[in-house]
Amino acid sequence: MPNHSDVVALTPFAVRPKEAARLAGCCLAVLYERLNGGVYQSFVDGRRRLVTVESIKAHQKKLAATQGTPKTNPARPMKAGPGRPRKTAKT
Repeated sequence: MPNHSDVVALTPFAVRPKEAARLAGCCLAVLYERLNGGVYQSFVDGRRRLVTVESIKAHQKKLAATQGTPKTNPARPMKAGPGRPRKTAKT
């Protein structure tokens, strides 16, 4: 019986596009745009497209370094649009 202290967590070298999109925090369409733009590295294994986890991490590190923290790059306040008209009292 294996001891729990002997268990080692393995991180995958490459993942399928659906999992890559989840890791990157984007949808599949954006993931494929980034793949076509050369942001992420991928390869084909048989009929399966695989995206390297290291390229996803590298892109996220680059974004964190260039965009800064919320104090240095605060979020813009949302602009209120025309929206739905208010109800008026009928007299």
